[in-house]
Amino acid sequence: MSKVNDGISENYMDAESILPEDTMIRLSQSLATIRTKEAFQLFLREKLYRLVPFKEGFISTFDQTTESYKPYFTSHLFKQLAFDEQAWGTTLAVGSSAINEVIDSRGLQGHVLTSRMFEQLVESGHFFEISKELLVLVGCRLQAGDHIVGFLCLVLNKSQYHANYAEKLLARISGHLSTVLANILALEQLSNRDREQAALLEISNDFAAIKDSKDFLDIVNNKLKKLFNFSHSVLSLITEDGQYLYPYIFDPKNPNINHQLYDNAIKLKFPTTYHIFKESLEKGTVLVYKVDDLLMDEDAPVFIKINHDNKMREMAVLALGAEGSYVGFIQFWTRVMGAFSPSCLEIIGSVSQQVAIALSNLLAKDKIAEQLAEIERYKKKLEDQNVSLQEELSAQYKYSEIVGEGGAINSVFKAIGQVASSDSTVLIIGETGTGKELIAKEIHNRSKRSTKLMVKINCAAIPLNLIESELFGHEKGSFTGAGERKLGKFELADGGTLFLDEVGEMPMEVQSKLLRVLQEREIERIGANFPISIDVRIIAATNRNLLQSVASGNFRADLFYRLNVFPIVVPPLRERKGDIRILVNHFLEKHGKKIGRKIMGISKQVLHDFRQYDWPGNVRELEHVIERSILMTSQPIITEVYLPNSKTDRIVSFLEDLPPTLALEKNHITQVLQQCGGKVSGSGGAAEVLGMPPSTLFSKLKRLGIKRNYSM
Repeated sequence: MSKVNDGISENYMDAESILPEDTMIRLSQSLATIRTKEAFQLFLREKLYRLVPFKEGFISTFDQTTESYKPYFTSHLFKQLAFDEQAWGTTLAVGSSAINEVIDSRGLQGHVLTSRMFEQLVESGHFFEISKELLVLVGCRLQAGDHIVGFLCLVLNKSQYHANYAEKLLARISGHLSTVLANILALEQLSNRDREQAALLEISNDFAAIKDSKDFLDIVNNKLKKLFNFSHSVLSLITEDGQYLYPYIFDPKNPNINHQLYDNAIKLKFPTTYHIFKESLEKGTVLVYKVDDLLMDEDAPVFIKINHDNKMREMAVLALGAEGSYVGFIQFWTRVMGAFSPSCLEIIGSVSQQVAIALSNLLAKDKIAEQLAEIERYKKKLEDQNVSLQEELSAQYKYSEIVGEGGAINSVFKAIGQVASSDSTVLIIGETGTGKELIAKEIHNRSKRSTKLMVKINCAAIPLNLIESELFGHEKGSFTGAGERKLGKFELADGGTLFLDEVGEMPMEVQSKLLRVLQEREIERIGANFPISIDVRIIAATNRNLLQSVASGNFRADLFYRLNVFPIVVPPLRERKGDIRILVNHFLEKHGKKIGRKIMGISKQVLHDFRQYDWPGNVRELEHVIERSILMTSQPIITEVYLPNSKTDRIVSFLEDLPPTLALEKNHITQVLQQCGGKVSGSGGAAEVLGMPPSTLFSKLKRLGIKRNYSM
């Protein structure tokens, strides 16, 4: 390649010699017919290529706002060219100022950028080296009068064509090319303006008909994205005090959804004093910020980092509403630098009023729906509370108060007195039939929550697939059979006490959710996506050794320590036999009134037998023995009772080596079944004596391996 002088080449003065007059006329006529980008691209690929064969040709437009060149199209002559178009676009944006300065400083005819000038720009660091092949670049600025329209660049093979010829050619035809590009851009602008106006009218009508947030997102994603380029949008609301804003409508196509900080960020509130929101409120116009700059702010909210991590480059924000009555903000995020051109900002401003009105309508509808839901919620809660109260009133408790005066039961009385007035979680530990529920009621009745409900749930009596719904409630349609919204026990007990009976039977998957509720003091109904704060005191009861269950992996250690804040151990009846006479008298009076018979007492022999018996069913078993004896005796004093005899036990188990707690439970159930003549369900059956549903007892019989021969 020959040298090209740094100053004005004298060869440019006779540049017309390279094109005969008739060729120039035909070329001008051909250019005059071009009206579209595609036709211009075809001209470069065919006609210009015949005049000066090149490896690739690029046309870029000049953005007056950013004062930089942007790729417009390429001729796409060769697919195998090792020339990175993306790098070319970056180079143009960075080197735009340097390109114009070097052209202006030379005053070249046709605003030509010679191959030597390209080399000098690369050497001085203003231009990137974007090709590894033996190529040279020549170009010309396309300018109509004082108005820069764009830039044409040709990539030539050094060994094949002389760059000087291409430079002379561009000097000769640059004016014609400038006119063509200016006309195409003007026509596109008019076409875009008409399209935008039609689209804005359609969007305005669509916003006026919005019914819910889905409609809003459909308009934003399907209509606005056709007018300007953005990745996703976020609509936020301002709190009533004007101090904070929080996300309201989430774009399902938001690329941030998979970010590790996203789930927490959408639950946060952000101060309106952060400068992008403060400036938007003060100016009332669309403002554009570079994400890199925002990340440098010391008080940058977490959503800035999230968007930066997902390669967002710019953000446009606009306050929605009118001065003094702004209701929220809309943000548009993009990965393309300079995407928010003046025309884009004009579009956003044009639809802002419609968006604000649509937002106000959505809020009004949400408010009405929320009020109706709240009314329905309280109505349902009152209905459920009424049912619970009726259940409480109709429940046949085994005794009306805790009876006893020995040291063992007095330690329980002392513990109740210590913990009742607090809100501490209580774990009541004791064998079946010792009166754990009665102790829970006593704690509740002595607490500051006594005017509210104590709601009970038996963790062993509810099927696995329903226990979560029973505890936390569910939304309508959240699973098969969920025909309507249901409040869970936690919501019913709000302000009062929740008694978790047989908590050791709770499935592991539910244990983890219970632990979270105890930690966060909030629940989520099945099928809902919002938390509900609750104020509930927890009292749990178990007949299991929970530490052994923890060791065997059947109970979570963290849940155990959360429940075991204040343990109360209820002694079995065999350890408080001094209270048997008091208990007998209490049950004689209670069931004598119910049956309609007055029994004066029991004989010394019966009392002796009672004190010799181990009472595996504890107080509950004693009560049933007394009730049965009242029915069977015809005398004012009970002189004979039936107590189980292990020698005549007809119930046989083939399960060996049970853990101590299971062995104790198995022994107790076996004795009660033998006492009831093998009868499981119905009046006087073992299920009634044990105080559990027959279905639960059948499950326990199967789990413990108890075989039974019983008469109905």
